[in-house]
Amino acid sequence: MLLTQGATARLALGALILYLASHGLTGQQGLIAYVDLQARERALEAAHADLALTIADLEDRAARLRTDSPAFDRDYLEERARALLNAARTDEVVIDLADAADTAAGVQTAGLP
Repeated sequence: MLLTQGATARLALGALILYLASHGLTGQQGLIAYVDLQARERALEAAHADLALTIADLEDRAARLRTDSPAFDRDYLEERARALLNAARTDEVVIDLADAADTAAGVQTAGLP
């Protein structure tokens, strides 16, 4: 069966339209890729907001530790130094909560009956 010239042109035009429509939907710059990029953009913006909060918190903590800063906090500096050095004053009583929890659970520590 032979196609007329008009039918061949319509068939070619239809095939071209189908090709362009499928490429516009599923191609590298198609509609599906666009939706995926929008979702990725939203995720990156949320991650950026989380990181901005973390940075602000770290900047605040650093400012409270700098002696030349107006936000300098002597108590916070002492707290951080004691935590890092694992130090206590001579007039303080230290209670190790991890050992107390083990003893309450019935776990015997070394050297204890």
